Amino acid sequence: MRILQRGYLASSVLTLFLLISSSPVLADVDRASTSQIALKLCKTTIELDCIESIQYRYGNSAWSNIKLIRAPEGSFKDEYGQIVENSGSVWSFKDSNGQDQQFVITTTLNGEGYKSPAYKKLYPAMWFTFLDLPMNSINSGISFKTTIRTSWLKPQGVGLIAAKSSFNVSDIRGGKRYVFIGSPFLSTSLDSPEKFAALNSPTQEMTKSDKEIVSLYFVVDHHSSVPGGTFWDPTCADSGYSVTSHNAIGAGQPYMSDNETLKFNIGAPHRFSNGELNRGFFSTDIHTAYLNCRWPDNTLTKSPRIEVSILNQDGTSQIATTSVAIEKGILKVRATGFHYSSPTIVLKASENLALPSLQNSESVEVVPPKSSTKIAESKKSYKIKCIKGKSTKVFTNTTGRCPLGWKKTSR
Repeated sequence: MRILQRGYLASSVLTLFLLISSSPVLADVDRASTSQIALKLCKTTIELDCIESIQYRYGNSAWSNIKLIRAPEGSFKDEYGQIVENSGSVWSFKDSNGQDQQFVITTTLNGEGYKSPAYKKLYPAMWFTFLDLPMNSINSGISFKTTIRTSWLKPQGVGLIAAKSSFNVSDIRGGKRYVFIGSPFLSTSLDSPEKFAALNSPTQEMTKSDKEIVSLYFVVDHHSSVPGGTFWDPTCADSGYSVTSHNAIGAGQPYMSDNETLKFNIGAPHRFSNGELNRGFFSTDIHTAYLNCRWPDNTLTKSPRIEVSILNQDGTSQIATTSVAIEKGILKVRATGFHYSSPTIVLKASENLALPSLQNSESVEVVPPKSSTKIAESKKSYKIKCIKGKSTKVFTNTTGRCPLGWKKTSR
């Protein structure tokens, strides 16, 4: 099994805030740009390529806007000579005790010409990441709602690394509006590629998280107009895509092992750093049109019933709460209560009974284009030496960059 390390540490995500153009309608984020642009708050109601709003609420209360405290400035050139805008805007909200809590947000939009120094290939995408959220936000009932307007972003796949997440995209004048909702959760992390590789080893049940992090981020991988410039396999990209949410630190795209079986591989440490069993959640919404295009002989989308199972690497089945349904041309899957290290979510066509409706699901709307075709290859991790003041530290991540506040050094 191959799983994809997704740069789970908040420190591996870069940059915030976008260039605003003189046009009253569009911001000047060139689709063909070789830069990593940071998105800013929209200045008008019709501006594109900007953040419309960031809000929060507790439970089902009314949404409130979070407050911008400090925006980043400046930019630098990376090893390819590409412009990378600085990140780290500071915001605040009221915690469940009514106290002001400050945290950092980064939002980046990579143009179709942007080449990732970490992946050594073109990587057009949009990332939105919450950093430094307080630990007491985990069980507070808080949700964050982010609304972004773009002019050319075309989803190839959407990742919601968030609890209780939802996603919606709609057409607006000149582009699209994206709405992401999710709650922070306590995620595991590993400090070396060797430990990550151990998730697939015979000793996987011995793996333990090095530490836990309050996590919440969203990513939209863009379907590029540049030949070979799309991160995932572009086959059938105009037929749909997947919107997937989980608490794994590694995951692959869906793939079919045969005409009646769809699989998802995910991975995370078996236990938290304190020894507690690490239990998972997983959901995905995929257009059946994409599945039928990518695998035209599949029987899954035509089956009267689909069975869901969570399999360990040795083929044994886990006990979990699962549900599956096809609603309005979208295959919806939910699974909770299973445990890591590297389980496989398996959907299999069955001849029994009718396909049930999905109960108590999150509202996730998927609009074409794309998902992907096959499980992705594992991404490379980098060890980098960083300095902050008089402190020097070695970090391991998938970006090859130092965390916010640290600078790369060869000393």
